[in-house]
Amino acid sequence: MLVGLITFICITIWLSFYIYLGSISLYSEAEKVITQVQKKRHALSEMTMAARERSILLLEMYIVEDVFDRDAIKVKLDYAASHFLKNRQIFEKSELSSKETKLFNEALQLISTNVPLQAKAAEMLIDNKMDSAGEILFHSAMPNQTNILLKFNEIHELIENDSVGKIASLKDQLNTTNRYILELIALIIGGAFIILIVFYFRFKNRERDLKFLVEERTRDLNKAHEQARSLIKNSSDGIISIDKDQNIVMFNPAAEKMFQYGASDVLGKPLTVLLPDEVQGHHHKLVTGFEEDTSYQARMMDSRPEVLGKRCDGDTFPAEVSICKTHIENETYYTAFVRDVTERRDAEAEIRRLALVDSLTGLDNRHHFERSFEEDITYHNRFPEHQFSLLLIDLDLFKQVNDTYGHPVGDKLLQRVAQILKNNVREVDRVGRLGGDEFAILLKEVGGENQAAMVSEKLIHALSQTHNIDGHAVQIGASIGIAICPETNADMGELFKHADNMLYASKAAGRNTYQIYSPQS
Repeated sequence: MLVGLITFICITIWLSFYIYLGSISLYSEAEKVITQVQKKRHALSEMTMAARERSILLLEMYIVEDVFDRDAIKVKLDYAASHFLKNRQIFEKSELSSKETKLFNEALQLISTNVPLQAKAAEMLIDNKMDSAGEILFHSAMPNQTNILLKFNEIHELIENDSVGKIASLKDQLNTTNRYILELIALIIGGAFIILIVFYFRFKNRERDLKFLVEERTRDLNKAHEQARSLIKNSSDGIISIDKDQNIVMFNPAAEKMFQYGASDVLGKPLTVLLPDEVQGHHHKLVTGFEEDTSYQARMMDSRPEVLGKRCDGDTFPAEVSICKTHIENETYYTAFVRDVTERRDAEAEIRRLALVDSLTGLDNRHHFERSFEEDITYHNRFPEHQFSLLLIDLDLFKQVNDTYGHPVGDKLLQRVAQILKNNVREVDRVGRLGGDEFAILLKEVGGENQAAMVSEKLIHALSQTHNIDGHAVQIGASIGIAICPETNADMGELFKHADNMLYASKAAGRNTYQIYSPQS
């Protein structure tokens, strides 16, 4: 009996040691899988960001009016393409499954089709061919770019699912190994539990359909006249006709609504009543040129130049105008199709704002923060007496908040954090959200460790308080990495690297604290 028990113990010890070695091998394999997934995920994320940036830059080229600004944006487009190719090489060198390879090849095929379209649209924008560029951009290039991003999302999901499967498999083997050990030493522990985490993904595809108005040919002149009257009456664009003396002879309802004049108030009066005083002389020259220069006529009819209109109350508004020339019974008339673009200009301004601001928190987004940071560094390198400090902030326990209360509560918490950050710094300081739960603050005219430390302590204290979000008492903290700028030759990349290293040091030090990198230390 004793011999049998000793034999059993020896066998148990031997098996436990053997399985322990197997566990170490499994841990090593898991680390290899995680490293490989992180490498693929980072390269794919960078390619996706570069593709999105090209879309934003193309839209920005379409919005800006200065040709030189478009040239500058074109340089950024080339940089985004170079960044994409660099990460593409990294991604292709990583270990890809057959499904990942197939989806990536499909995405590359779409890219090879879309890149010439984007390049063509960019060249047209540089040449100021806005209508043609817009046709390519919004009817071909942008929808294709959306499909490319969807392909990248599919690859990302495939990588995530594959990594989850591999890691789950390794965990299962490890738990099985542990269960064997526990069964051999049943007096110590009775079982093992395996926790499975299931990720749910939601997909929403949005499509926009474009509708075109087709005018049917009429069989007789009366029907054609009736259709013309209906078109003029119901057109959403203002339609204004003038005679050779530039007196108004037609003023449709849309023009009445746009200019706030009744037709009876303006018919027979000169067109200048609808124009601001400062552009009336220029308008006379345009009409004269339209009459004498046939090439100018063609340009005016093929484009929609923007002019200023004047309402009855004297207010001015931007309007797009398309002009055509007609001859009726030996009389010459000029007809202008006028469209109030006030709402579109407001929408374009909002698009430009959204390109610079994080939509959730209202803070600077990464792109705007880094661009402003570069400008501040340039200014500092010219005037070294203007010091600054960079703070990188990562929220502690934020993932638990999302897992426990859901993403809506997490989003509201991020908005609360953004407000706290803005309230605890000066107006001259810059606050941005770099992504997820990571924020950055640029403290201007703050070049000493003590000042940066005081601000960090104040921020940590404010963020560590209990936050009431939708009736939930939420507790988080913050780890902060600080980089003090050098007196000369400041570099954004180096400062971000130092601040990031200090951030990780804060995490390692127990979280809810800060670490400072100073070039003098």
